[in-house]
Amino acid sequence: MLKLVRIGDGATLQVQAPKKRIFISVPPHIKDKAVVWYPGATVAQIERSIARAAGLPDNAAIELRDGDDVVVLSPTIPNDIHLWVVNTVLRPSPATAPRERPQATGSRVL
Repeated sequence: MLKLVRIGDGATLQVQAPKKRIFISVPPHIKDKAVVWYPGATVAQIERSIARAAGLPDNAAIELRDGDDVVVLSPTIPNDIHLWVVNTVLRPSPATAPRERPQATGSRVL
């Protein structure tokens, strides 16, 4: 939200974009580390930033938890929420993902 107040000579105008911030914890070493983003960030960008802040690879599949609840990541998640990061598995990157071999169909006569 932009609030414009009447200003006079010599005054300065400061415009600030609203940022979102959550705090993440990853036992045993990371506790309440801030992750911040600005409007326009995608869920994928936010997820990568959380993984990096948690000390995980960019392609880590993470789960966010609030106590026993699993939290779905959204750009509109409430500010200053404290979440636990759980590394579920590593997602294969497109370059290293195994390729499926085509399967033969039908019967062959030898």
